[in-house]
Amino acid sequence: MLVIRREQLEVFEERALREYEDRLCARLLEQYPEEAGMLGEERLRMLVQDGVSRSARYGLESERDVALFIDLMLFLGPRFDEDPRLSWASNILNDEFIIDPGLRIDTLHEQAIRFLSAGDHGWRRGGDPP
Repeated sequence: MLVIRREQLEVFEERALREYEDRLCARLLEQYPEEAGMLGEERLRMLVQDGVSRSARYGLESERDVALFIDLMLFLGPRFDEDPRLSWASNILNDEFIIDPGLRIDTLHEQAIRFLSAGDHGWRRGGDPP
């Protein structure tokens, strides 16, 4: 019988998480080279790590949904979900009538595109990760 010790399992989990973060960082650099590149490797990884954690608060679990959440962190600010100037974002994320997390992040993403496309808000995209 094969026995996997807790320490071995933790190594597997850490490796899987690191690979997940690597994919998310690579995606950001590929899709948004200017914005993601300005952060540098360390700050970009910090943004991704924080995004993985923060998105879980809203039931976002699929890699796609988490990636969209992190996109919004890059363009609206790393704490956009708590920013009182962006109460519409928090309202969507916490909308109990939108049960499906994928629909919730899609709705939020669409609203964010409209917001960013509406013109200059004196908005500084990105921001410092935590």
